[in-house]
Amino acid sequence: MGGELASGYYVEPLVLEGISFDSHSMHQEYFGPVFSLYKVKNEEEALTYANRSNFGHGLTIFSESPETCKNLGTRARVGIVSIN
Repeated sequence: MGGELASGYYVEPLVLEGISFDSHSMHQEYFGPVFSLYKVKNEEEALTYANRSNFGHGLTIFSESPETCKNLGTRARVGIVSIN
Protein backbone atom coordinates (compact mmCIF):
# COMPACT_ATOMS: atom_id res chain seq x y z
CA MET A 1 0.00 0.00 0.00
CA GLY A 2 1.21 3.40 -0.82
CA GLY A 3 0.32 6.96 0.02
CA GLU A 4 -1.05 7.83 3.43
CA LEU A 5 -1.60 4.13 4.27
CA ALA A 6 2.05 3.18 3.81
CA SER A 7 3.03 3.87 7.42
CA GLY A 8 -0.06 2.44 9.11
CA TYR A 9 -1.09 -0.98 10.29
CA TYR A 10 -3.28 -2.04 7.39
CA VAL A 11 -3.78 -5.27 5.54
CA GLU A 12 -4.68 -5.20 1.89
CA PRO A 13 -7.97 -6.96 1.16
CA LEU A 14 -7.82 -10.25 -0.68
CA VAL A 15 -10.54 -11.57 -3.00
CA LEU A 16 -10.45 -15.28 -3.80
CA GLU A 17 -12.35 -16.25 -6.92
CA GLY A 18 -12.46 -19.15 -9.32
CA ILE A 19 -12.01 -21.64 -6.51
CA SER A 20 -14.10 -24.73 -5.93
CA PHE A 21 -16.46 -25.12 -3.03
CA ASP A 22 -14.38 -28.03 -1.78
CA SER A 23 -11.17 -25.99 -1.76
CA HIS A 24 -9.14 -25.52 1.40
CA SER A 25 -10.04 -21.83 1.60
CA MET A 26 -13.76 -22.61 1.89
CA HIS A 27 -13.14 -24.34 5.18
CA GLN A 28 -10.90 -21.72 6.78
CA GLU A 29 -11.94 -18.84 8.97
CA TYR A 30 -9.92 -15.80 8.05
CA PHE A 31 -9.53 -12.94 10.49
CA GLY A 32 -8.79 -10.25 7.99
CA PRO A 33 -10.15 -8.70 4.85
CA VAL A 34 -10.57 -11.92 2.86
CA PHE A 35 -13.61 -12.44 0.63
CA SER A 36 -14.32 -15.66 -1.26
CA LEU A 37 -16.46 -15.58 -4.39
CA TYR A 38 -18.23 -18.68 -5.63
CA LYS A 39 -20.19 -18.87 -8.85
CA VAL A 40 -23.41 -20.85 -8.48
CA LYS A 41 -26.11 -21.87 -10.93
CA ASN A 42 -29.15 -20.80 -8.91
CA GLU A 43 -30.50 -19.77 -5.51
CA GLU A 44 -30.83 -23.34 -4.26
CA GLU A 45 -27.19 -24.09 -5.00
CA ALA A 46 -26.16 -20.88 -3.20
CA LEU A 47 -28.19 -21.88 -0.14
CA THR A 48 -26.72 -25.39 -0.19
CA TYR A 49 -23.18 -23.97 -0.24
CA ALA A 50 -23.96 -21.47 2.52
CA ASN A 51 -25.46 -24.16 4.74
CA ARG A 52 -22.50 -26.52 4.16
CA SER A 53 -20.06 -24.02 5.57
CA ASN A 54 -18.56 -24.63 8.99
CA PHE A 55 -18.91 -20.93 9.67
CA GLY A 56 -22.32 -19.34 9.88
CA HIS A 57 -21.73 -15.81 10.99
CA GLY A 58 -23.80 -13.97 8.42
CA LEU A 59 -25.43 -14.06 5.03
CA THR A 60 -26.32 -11.19 2.72
CA ILE A 61 -29.05 -11.65 0.14
CA PHE A 62 -29.25 -9.34 -2.86
CA SER A 63 -32.59 -9.62 -4.64
CA GLU A 64 -35.43 -7.49 -5.96
CA SER A 65 -37.90 -10.13 -4.78
CA PRO A 66 -39.10 -9.96 -1.16
CA GLU A 67 -40.33 -13.56 -1.51
CA THR A 68 -36.86 -14.77 -2.50
CA CYS A 69 -35.31 -12.93 0.44
CA LYS A 70 -37.77 -14.42 2.90
CA ASN A 71 -37.45 -17.92 1.44
CA LEU A 72 -33.66 -17.99 1.49
CA GLY A 73 -33.30 -16.04 4.72
CA THR A 74 -35.50 -18.37 6.75
CA ARG A 75 -33.76 -21.48 5.43
CA ALA A 76 -30.18 -20.29 5.95
CA ARG A 77 -28.35 -21.67 8.97
CA VAL A 78 -26.50 -18.50 9.94
CA GLY A 79 -26.38 -16.12 12.86
CA ILE A 80 -27.60 -13.05 10.98
CA VAL A 81 -29.23 -12.39 7.61
CA SER A 82 -28.91 -9.05 5.82
CA ILE A 83 -31.15 -8.19 2.91
CA ASN A 84 -30.21 -5.58 0.34
